[in-house]
Amino acid sequence: MKRKPDLAHSRTDRELAALESRIAAEYKNAAKELQEKIDVYFERFKERDAEQLQLLQEGKITRQQYTQWRLAQIGRGKRFEALRDRVAERMTDANEVASAYINDRTPAIYSLNRNYAAYTIESQVGANVGFDLWDEQTVKRLIVERPDLMPYYPAKRAVKRGIDLKWGKQQITAQITSGILQGESIKYLADRLQTNIPNMNRTSAIRAARTAVTGAQNAGRMDSYAAAEDMGIRLKKQWLATLDNRTRHAHRLLDGQTQDRDKPFHSELGDIMYPGDPNANPSNVYNCRCTLTAEVRDAPFPPNPIRRARDPEAEENIVIPDMTYAQWEAWKKAENRYMWETYQKMGKNASADQRQYNHYVELLGRKAPKTFRAFQQMKYRAPHKYEALKKLAQQQRKEERGKK
Repeated sequence: MKRKPDLAHSRTDRELAALESRIAAEYKNAAKELQEKIDVYFERFKERDAEQLQLLQEGKITRQQYTQWRLAQIGRGKRFEALRDRVAERMTDANEVASAYINDRTPAIYSLNRNYAAYTIESQVGANVGFDLWDEQTVKRLIVERPDLMPYYPAKRAVKRGIDLKWGKQQITAQITSGILQGESIKYLADRLQTNIPNMNRTSAIRAARTAVTGAQNAGRMDSYAAAEDMGIRLKKQWLATLDNRTRHAHRLLDGQTQDRDKPFHSELGDIMYPGDPNANPSNVYNCRCTLTAEVRDAPFPPNPIRRARDPEAEENIVIPDMTYAQWEAWKKAENRYMWETYQKMGKNASADQRQYNHYVELLGRKAPKTFRAFQQMKYRAPHKYEALKKLAQQQRKEERGKK
């Protein structure tokens, strides 16, 4: 039975579709900008090319002579080089823009899938095990400190301008030379620059987008699985293939297979840790649209696990396994806001709290919290324990007054 993609995978697919459309529009604009220059260049040769073709048809020149004339006049010389360089430069500009589009969206895709993986794990465990909610800005900041966080290609790495320009010029020359050798008309030669070159670059950029999006999506999930294992949760990762006619045979065979988080999947194209793994064989990665899911095998519960959570929107308690992702995300955001406000209070009241803590240590001795940090954590995050400590201190003061 075909398995449906999960919510985050469906959202990721929509993000990718929007990204592909945006990239395609950039290359369409590039082709439109170049069209006039290409038309003007080839228009210059129309009349003379027709004359040479007439000579060929009358038997006054050979096919080889006609081809050599076209190569020398149309596919060589300073005018051709100027056009070639302009087209290559505009395509490289488009490649850089496409790369920027990709880098702009992948942090959000990483955070969405990291959060969704955490949600699915807590749903299976049936309790709040302490996952933090990640956001796009956090990921962008962390990439600077940890470039290995997810597949990410900074501008200078994604498009090496000098190499890209050189490759572009070679492709343009090859396209025109091939067209001339095949005896194509002036119109078809112009189409090669107006259509073929932008299409080649667009296809390459869209392939890069698919690869980067899949890598970011599954790196986010893998990092949540690693965080879960750090909490003592035992799980297996499972390969979920996109089962359509575009999925490579090797990944169809991987569909449904499970593996330990830190062990690779074994495919006929080589080992791969997750869909989009940048360290895997490129043929195992490019254009991949697969994803991962997790199967929790065992979870040691923390003391007094939180099995219900407050839905901030509906203002009611919900059993964690029954939560939708939207409810879980809203709850985690509210929890994060509470934590931030708590830390602000701890910093603001540090001096007064230190005096209070010193008093409790003097009054209660070993019954007081062992450290000032532990005291503040109790005061602001465990109010029931703090109230018990206050009552103990009041009782101790009464006893001391009674002795006097």
